[in-house]
Amino acid sequence: MLARTHFVFGVLTGVVLAPFVAKDQPWLFTGLVAFASLLPDVDHIDSTINKLFPVTKLFALLFKHRGFFHSIYPAAIIYGLLWWAGLPFYGLALAIGYVSHLISDCLTLDGVDLLYPLLRIRVEGFVRTGTMMETLFFVVITGVLGIVLLARYGLLS
Repeated sequence: MLARTHFVFGVLTGVVLAPFVAKDQPWLFTGLVAFASLLPDVDHIDSTINKLFPVTKLFALLFKHRGFFHSIYPAAIIYGLLWWAGLPFYGLALAIGYVSHLISDCLTLDGVDLLYPLLRIRVEGFVRTGTMMETLFFVVITGVLGIVLLARYGLLS
């Protein structure tokens, strides 16, 4: 998936989950989830996250795309480190955003090995990245996000 699709899927994930896990700070939670939805692509040299933070391009030189950074382990590490540091709210938001990226990549034909490198069980979908099908997915997710926001703030009657 392209960064825009990951991002809007991350925003939707944050907006949907915020009432359950971040009642006091739903916008901060959603922002962190959306940001983290871009993190797994540090293993791709031309990714948006690497353009925003060029120092992270080092990961793309050391790791293959859709390898370790596209497994569940980095999300667990992020959560664990921030929990240990006394910041569980931030850890949960970043881990959820990270996993939202993995879920959306599971919908692509390239798929993801969620337990790489320990187990090679590839989850593959039906969307080819950068095609009309992904654009349709992006539009649908954006529409659902709009409906959820309108409903949440009482603008739908």
